[in-house]
Amino acid sequence: MPQINGIVRTLERLIRHLEDAGHEVLVIAMGGGPTHYSRSTVVRIPGERFVLYPELYLALPENWLLRQLVCLPPIQVLASILMSVLVTHNQAVDKALRDFKPDLVHMVSPATLCAMAYDYVRSERVPCLATYHTDIAGYTHKYRVPFLKTVIDLFTSVVYRRAQRVLAPSPSSKLQLERDCKLNDVRIFSRGVDTVLFKHRDNLDASQRRALQLELGLDPDCITILYAGRLAGEKSIPVLVRDFKDLSDAGHPVQLLLVGDGPVRSELEQELRRYPAVFAGFRQGDDYARMLQLADIFAFPSRTETFGQVVQEAMATALPVIVFDAPGVRDLIRDGQTGYVVRGHSMRAELERLIGDANLRTTLGNAAHGEVQNRSWQQVLSGLVGDYEHLVAAA
Repeated sequence: MPQINGIVRTLERLIRHLEDAGHEVLVIAMGGGPTHYSRSTVVRIPGERFVLYPELYLALPENWLLRQLVCLPPIQVLASILMSVLVTHNQAVDKALRDFKPDLVHMVSPATLCAMAYDYVRSERVPCLATYHTDIAGYTHKYRVPFLKTVIDLFTSVVYRRAQRVLAPSPSSKLQLERDCKLNDVRIFSRGVDTVLFKHRDNLDASQRRALQLELGLDPDCITILYAGRLAGEKSIPVLVRDFKDLSDAGHPVQLLLVGDGPVRSELEQELRRYPAVFAGFRQGDDYARMLQLADIFAFPSRTETFGQVVQEAMATALPVIVFDAPGVRDLIRDGQTGYVVRGHSMRAELERLIGDANLRTTLGNAAHGEVQNRSWQQVLSGLVGDYEHLVAAA
């Protein structure tokens, strides 16, 4: 996979779950990278970064004219829509599928690459399931192009209607697909949380915690506000940075820990150069779990999530979480009980409340920890396999 994010981590777990159950898996992906993951083969298709969301790739078609259009940012949106709606042929995709002979095709964000696979799905009458992961329409507001969201919603509707079953990660993203894209009978494919990896923060004793904080450049006597995720414009990080700076300027004993990397990192480092902020870079596995255990509050300002896996992981660590009232993340938090769901444009009031009340942080954090204990990956992925089996049996 060309990047590491919540989607990729979910797919990695799914692949291993299927392999462990004795199923064979073929992955067709865009961009460079390994040709095997775990015990499964990965077929690579050339890709081009998408202008609306540079972390997303568009598959390059074989047609010369379409290939040139997909590589031109000013008309890339139109080219990708044409490419997906027209169902372009690709010999490499077709050969991979014909050699593998799948019982079912799972389309992940079924745009350009999946349109190539649909040529095979349609001709061979193979059952097809599609999952929704990225709210592309949610990013269109910053381009200020009239009707662009309407166009993206219409395009989403066309490509998702090809699947026999559409799954969204959360109730609010399900509602988005049904309301904005006019899709019917959208179901939920949620996300699990690894409660073995993401333990209650009390599992780290005070001396270990202090040593790790000092090693990272954090002040053990300050309240640590943590953000984890890509350092990218669509995550609304400047809102959190503004609130943090206001609190610090007001004399609150706070510091900001940012875990992750991305295109706006240098800009954020410059803005926070006179403030107690630590950039920990990209972390994963045990290393990332330890970062969560060093924090006191988890703040996640993104308004464009379809789920928000990092929120669940923070909850498992017994951190009180603050999010905006936005699709995906709002479904994870019980406002005032496991964290706060902010309905305005600032997190300052909720942050200030938690900074000044250690007992409240503990109460909300413990409730959040208990909330996610029954959200296992085994349960979630078994439910998805049940959807596979239903579609295969119906076919």
